[in-house]
Amino acid sequence: MCCTDSNEPAIVRRARCRAWIQLICEIISFVLSILTVRDAGYLGASASCIGLVGTIGVLARCGRVSRTFTLLCWFNVIAMMISIIHVALLLHLAETVHDWCCELEETNPGEVRSLLIALSCWFLVTVLVRLACLGPSGAFAARKAPLRAIIIPMGHPVPPEQAQVVVGVPVQPLPAAQNLPVTDAR
Repeated sequence: MCCTDSNEPAIVRRARCRAWIQLICEIISFVLSILTVRDAGYLGASASCIGLVGTIGVLARCGRVSRTFTLLCWFNVIAMMISIIHVALLLHLAETVHDWCCELEETNPGEVRSLLIALSCWFLVTVLVRLACLGPSGAFAARKAPLRAIIIPMGHPVPPEQAQVVVGVPVQPLPAAQNLPVTDAR
């Protein structure tokens, strides 16, 4: 699957797979933002950095699972707000392209507008990926999954023969290993 531990609950594995997808989108968004710094790309770069910090924290398994997924939730919310502002600025620039663009004769304002709209669409896709990473089967649910995994088994009654040694009953020895060489434990 997505390079996850099979001992983790299914919701945590699913959230980590979504974090891998978010990591790829964040890297692409960061590169596109750096290439378009003059067109409010500094907002996209900062949003991508914030999203990368949360995503890398989850994928690197830093600290407690619940805390890293909580940080991912907060970082994704902050990055989504910045990205929405970035998309709004890009759409405003696309709308007013004739006012500020095309000092050179060979530059076509329609092409610049198309580029800005394509960039804003990509950054909206990144916002949707962050939202999917947060969703009901994403980081928001995974941050509580390890607690549920610990609490549920403790709530079941344990039969007394498994829970404690009964006083007065002899302990059954394990079958002796025959013909095995004795090794020195030093």
